[in-house]
Amino acid sequence: VKHPDHPWVELNDDELLQSANLFVKDYETGARGFNLAAVLLFGKEQVIRSILPAYKTDALVRVDDVDRFDDRLEVKVNLLRAYPLLEEFCKRNMQDRFFLDKGQAVSPRDVIVRELISNTLIHREYVSPYPARILIDGGSISTENGSRPAFEGPLNLRAFNPMPKNPIIGSFFNTIGW
Repeated sequence: VKHPDHPWVELNDDELLQSANLFVKDYETGARGFNLAAVLLFGKEQVIRSILPAYKTDALVRVDDVDRFDDRLEVKVNLLRAYPLLEEFCKRNMQDRFFLDKGQAVSPRDVIVRELISNTLIHREYVSPYPARILIDGGSISTENGSRPAFEGPLNLRAFNPMPKNPIIGSFFNTIGW
């Protein structure tokens, strides 16, 4: 967690899972159990594949071979394992330019990679068969992510209200500093 005095530090595993809304009651059946967010965050690969057979995040580098790829990483593990794998892949394949922010040297690459990966993993349609994809080319990094839009047409920025896709995963990532 970001803060050593966070309430999760004192909780056992069961209490933490309940506090994070990962172990919940199904109000239709009355049964209690893990939700999809829990499986995606902590599940073993075979459990994730049995629930979401198409789940994967594909990271590609296309610099020299733009028709195929120069480097590739297919990630099919839980989100807590996927994040550092994708982070390491992106950092390995991107330049780290020098940048000063208020007199402090910062890594724009590290900031961009953190935001891009966390948003790719949080704001995706996990039931879609379309894989999330991170693309690195000679001068940029971008993502492709299957998504069902909440509305269609032009955005009015003054009246726009974002709608989170996976608020439980987003909240968990926020709490652990991702």
